[in-house]
Amino acid sequence: MSFLNNCSPGACLKALRTSAVVMAGALTMVLAAPAVQAAHSDGPLVPAEIKSGNPTCTNFYGSSINGEELIEFKYEPVVSAIGVGDGTLSVDIVVDGKMFSWAATGGNIIGIFAKGGPGGHLYDYADLSDPSVHAPVQTDHDNGLTALEGRGLSHISFCYTPGAPAVSITKACDGPGVTQPGGTTVLYTYESTITNDSSGDFDLTGFRLKDSPPAGIASCTVTDVGGVAVGIGLNDATFTAIGGGSLASGESLDLEIQCLTSDGVGAISEANELFVEADVVDSADVVENSVESDICEFNATPQIAVRKMCADTPVRLMADPETDELMVEACVEIEVENTGLEALENVTLLDDTVGGIYAAPSGFDIGGLAPGAIHMTGKVCYLPKASDSNLTQDGEELGKYLVWTSDTGEAGNFLAALFDNTAVAIGDGVLSGQTAGPVQATAKCSICWDDDGEGDMACPDPDDVPDPLFQ
Repeated sequence: MSFLNNCSPGACLKALRTSAVVMAGALTMVLAAPAVQAAHSDGPLVPAEIKSGNPTCTNFYGSSINGEELIEFKYEPVVSAIGVGDGTLSVDIVVDGKMFSWAATGGNIIGIFAKGGPGGHLYDYADLSDPSVHAPVQTDHDNGLTALEGRGLSHISFCYTPGAPAVSITKACDGPGVTQPGGTTVLYTYESTITNDSSGDFDLTGFRLKDSPPAGIASCTVTDVGGVAVGIGLNDATFTAIGGGSLASGESLDLEIQCLTSDGVGAISEANELFVEADVVDSADVVENSVESDICEFNATPQIAVRKMCADTPVRLMADPETDELMVEACVEIEVENTGLEALENVTLLDDTVGGIYAAPSGFDIGGLAPGAIHMTGKVCYLPKASDSNLTQDGEELGKYLVWTSDTGEAGNFLAALFDNTAVAIGDGVLSGQTAGPVQATAKCSICWDDDGEGDMACPDPDDVPDPLFQ
């Protein structure tokens, strides 16, 4: 007589592979019509029928499941009860005539054999198609189970593995790094989750973290535990308690962790490793795990602006004491501002027209600028080129000088001079190393001169001055 007869794959064929020789001729198993459906979504749709015999869990599944010891809890007589078990597995059973329902804690149910009459029903909760990669289905309850052919229940065998406590942790970037006030550090925020991954009924508590930050990270702090704001500093030498209460198997605890870079460090190119440790409730056991975090993005933000303005006395005419010729002096004020969030270094101001310390290629070294900081040159005066400053030829247009008729229509003429020049600013981001600029600004400073020698006259608005004066 064959040990197996029409047993479907996934129900019991492979589950019984180790006991076929031992049990050959002792009992017969066939697949019953789907008279009973288990309510659990991961449970069996139909039980396997054992026509005769009194098999044990070892006969069905062997002595271990994926390296874990297989244990059988045999319950008899079958009556309703709460919390029956063997000290590891605890089962609540409700008997309704020839049917029963159950709920279990303390182990992973692999299968249940409901014995009645000469045989029984095997309810298989394990997928053993590939034991090396597929763990038993985590099942803790089911209902509507029966013995073979509706017979009265003589005993129920719960085949289970005790499982093992386990913990896991994740750590993922919550957006790109944020440049901090001062512009020389970046704050990275991570979403982290601790999960009780125990394969049995094990509660975990006393959660502790240890952080191993990569180069460039100055400190990491837990800022939120389960929705409660905290400020718990982490280090890479010892585990630090973070609270969080206790977690039953399958439950999770959400955290927020923030890591601040060292001064002058922006992007982080290495993952950082986070370790978790937890105590097993009612046990001296400790479980731990670790995870490597994502490498978060950092968006560089170096920005710079320059403004150039005519000074209070933008242009003066001065007589050369030796030649009595008129000389022109133009005066401007220049501002350079860090308009970004990132501190700047190597900030340089160049203005070839002003010349001197501002001349290219080196220009004037401003140095560093914090976000929002402004460097002001104050009043800077210079002598335009000789070809632009010779105003001794009355009545003639020379370079950027024009002869205007007065607004009153009188015969007196006025000499108008316009001096326009451009300042350029450039700098480097402290965090990103990217260049801000070059940006430039132009000042158009003018003077009107009375050819009768009566001194400066008010110049018209630049928009009202015809070309080529302002070109």
